[in-house]
Amino acid sequence: MKKIIPFVLCLALVATCGGVIATDSLPTEINGTGTVTISNVAPSLTSIAINDGAWINYIDVATEYDFYVNVTDTNAINDIKEITLEAWMVSHEADDDPTYRYKFTYTETTTGDGVLAGNWVQNFPTTENYLDVTTASTLPGDPALTTGSYMFSLTLNKTAKAGSWRYNATVTDESGAKSTIGYEAFGVYKYVEMTYDTGAGNDFAWTSSAGQNDVLATFDTTVTSNTVYTLAAAYEDSFYGDDPATTWWGSEPSLEIQTSSQSKVTVTNYTVSFADWTINALPVYDQTLTHNLYLDVPIGLPSATYTGVTIYIRASV
Repeated sequence: MKKIIPFVLCLALVATCGGVIATDSLPTEINGTGTVTISNVAPSLTSIAINDGAWINYIDVATEYDFYVNVTDTNAINDIKEITLEAWMVSHEADDDPTYRYKFTYTETTTGDGVLAGNWVQNFPTTENYLDVTTASTLPGDPALTTGSYMFSLTLNKTAKAGSWRYNATVTDESGAKSTIGYEAFGVYKYVEMTYDTGAGNDFAWTSSAGQNDVLATFDTTVTSNTVYTLAAAYEDSFYGDDPATTWWGSEPSLEIQTSSQSKVTVTNYTVSFADWTINALPVYDQTLTHNLYLDVPIGLPSATYTGVTIYIRASV
């Protein structure tokens, strides 16, 4: 009996071990789906520029310049939805006036193949068009890149006021995230132009008698300027012209001028420099002024036609 018991136990153990080794099973498969979420990153304005070079400190009115907005978006340029560009004179941020403020907005659209196809529109001023996008505007060439430049050409009105201006931009992506760059300062040069009309070309003609004063002729000057300007009037040479037969008469006809409501002043015969001109300061700009030009004829002049005087009108800033 003592020998039989271990034998039986052994058999039981072997049977148990053999059952584990002999067990067979198929692989188990579990199918699942996964998602990757790319977080939106707000775009950034890397720089703004005029003429895409070193910053221009001063610009001229009535002259075309290229205005650039350089942006970065780590979600790619095609994530950019809108760009706003603004140029304004200090203390005139809300004006709708080409003298003080310009604002433009670019809104993005894409074609079927993903090419950028947005447009710039002029928000302010609401009168006249100063935005040139038909012949001079550019967009980033590859919307899949993360950096790019938006540009259009702008010509300020002749009356855009001389002095200190500011220029900044804001960029907005598809999610509404925005970035604004600190403004850059630039200046606008002074500008003045003048047209002159006597009603008969550029010639004056008086009919007078000897001893008659304040013989009147009128003319208009249209002055367009972006700052306070001055007008100057003078004449050159002599009413006697080249006729030596009349030069011995000692008294020269004289001229006086009156501008708008200002006092009548004598127009001098200048010789060498413009310093001899009579200056009339005017505190406003972009206006048409009517002038009265008076001829005083001295007693004793014989009957004749006197020619030869050249009259000068000059506007300056």
